Amino acid sequence: MRGLDYSTGPPSGAAVRAAGYGFVLRYVSTPGNPKNITAREFADMVNNGVAVALVFETTANRALSGYAGGQADARSAADQAAAVGMPGSRPIYFAVDFDAQPGQFGAIDDYLRGAASVLGAARVGVYGSFSVVGHCLDVGTARYAWQTAAWSGGRADLRAHLFQRLGTVHVGGIACDVNDSNASDFGQWPCEEEDDMFTDEDRELLRDVREQLAGYPGRQVGVFPGWETITFGEEPRQLTAVDMLREVHRQEQAALSLDGRPAGDVDNALGHLLSLRAELRHARAEISALTAAVAALAANENLTVAQITDIVQQAVSDHVQLTAVPEDTDLDDPDDLDDPEAAGDPAGEAAGAEGEEPQGAPAAG
Repeated sequence: MRGLDYSTGPPSGAAVRAAGYGFVLRYVSTPGNPKNITAREFADMVNNGVAVALVFETTANRALSGYAGGQADARSAADQAAAVGMPGSRPIYFAVDFDAQPGQFGAIDDYLRGAASVLGAARVGVYGSFSVVGHCLDVGTARYAWQTAAWSGGRADLRAHLFQRLGTVHVGGIACDVNDSNASDFGQWPCEEEDDMFTDEDRELLRDVREQLAGYPGRQVGVFPGWETITFGEEPRQLTAVDMLREVHRQEQAALSLDGRPAGDVDNALGHLLSLRAELRHARAEISALTAAVAALAANENLTVAQITDIVQQAVSDHVQLTAVPEDTDLDDPDDLDDPEAAGDPAGEAAGAEGEEPQGAPAAG
């Protein structure tokens, strides 16, 4: 289902519905701010079959105000939500409307914990970039997540309840951002009660797959039983699949760099290179196994097998760039290494450049 968010207007509920949108995400903030939703707008949307969810934002970086700031904002948000007619059981999103860096995540966590002390942890949501929503879901400071495409580098956290696209549309003469809902319950009202087919075990499995693929700061290794700890070389090391691919690539490049070495080292380097290629095949098998594990969850989720597989493969490509090896290369045959194509990109040029981050971000409302 698609929906809108906007900070001016508002468009009428009839116009929103006629344009094919099923929900709106609306502001509560400083009392009296003209961008805030009113009781009249809330009733108009609901009466026209348009669901409403709420986000709190005063300034873009208000989420850095810590625990006390979160408490104060949650009290204001709860009062305003009740005043317009939102049931007290529904969550409220809190906006992190800037390119927050890992060093700022602690302050954001404290802010959301402050909000949870007022609303209850189950009613706290967060709006922000891929990194922000992923972190908050990982550490449990938010139960609901609304990800914006801004500052996300083309990545999407499949656990997010909502995803805000780049660009705007006009509905009823009002400029609006377009959003996609990825869950039956994303904090809206009215909300049809449905059985949650995504079990706690499924969620834990997805989290562990993400850890194994790319890790995250402070990650725990092997939270979900069943994943084999990856080791590399003679010294056991706890590596994610992407860690292992990076290490294979680093050592392969070191083996190929023979400048200034005695002639006798070439044979040793070649043997080491062949060993690394074997490790690379093992890493590819790990990726295939992880992809299959995620695909198996498709039966219990709205995403298709192909979509989930693409997400996992994108997670790998976002975190590591490997020297290309043709599929028909015999990695156990030293003669194949004489083929320039088998050695990867002889010019050392990357296959493509990362896209630039957007210069501006849509507002959270």
